[in-house]
Amino acid sequence: VTRSAMLLAVYAEALRRWTDDENRDFIVTVPGLSVAGTESHILDRTRIYAARCLDRPDRSAAESFTDSAAELRYRIAKGVDAVDELRHAVATGSGHRGLAPYVLTYSADRPVLPATASELLGHPTMIRSSTPQVIIDFQVYRFVAEEVSLSFDVRVGALADGVAEQLFVTTVEAVTALAEWTPERARSMKLTDLVTLPTHVRRHRDQLAGTE
Repeated sequence: VTRSAMLLAVYAEALRRWTDDENRDFIVTVPGLSVAGTESHILDRTRIYAARCLDRPDRSAAESFTDSAAELRYRIAKGVDAVDELRHAVATGSGHRGLAPYVLTYSADRPVLPATASELLGHPTMIRSSTPQVIIDFQVYRFVAEEVSLSFDVRVGALADGVAEQLFVTTVEAVTALAEWTPERARSMKLTDLVTLPTHVRRHRDQLAGTE
């Protein structure tokens, strides 16, 4: 199971925490997983895959990670990216949910910038991107060898005030907690034990539901 597969499972579970839709399965667009770099998942922007993240609450966290890894391996091995898949569906009338507005951009297995670049330009402190067709892009980069950067690129006005910030905190806290998990714990726990709502969000929801 790769890091990108684990992050995909965590991200999808975090998104589920902010949806009331009966269908809690998500399609997350994952750009850049190279066929040639399958083992390390090197960023390759010529490929964009639509990974299906199924809501399976009966599965352990370890099984959910394995499901995500299998889905990514299938997409890479199939060699058809999301745009080609959508084009084929439209041409054949077979139906397609379209390109998802949720994205995971992963490039953290090796530094994006060479050591000479950071020596010349200094340590990066801010990331800017522009993808107006996307609601949330969860970006995971290793710009320099000693640091992994997590960020959300969120379309302005797409979400209610505070939602993006709450979702980001939830996702980062889950990823941070996951770093301390052992394989045994992952096999005995579920994603819902890992991805938890902030206390103030949970309390506010209880108030709205009249349970507090």
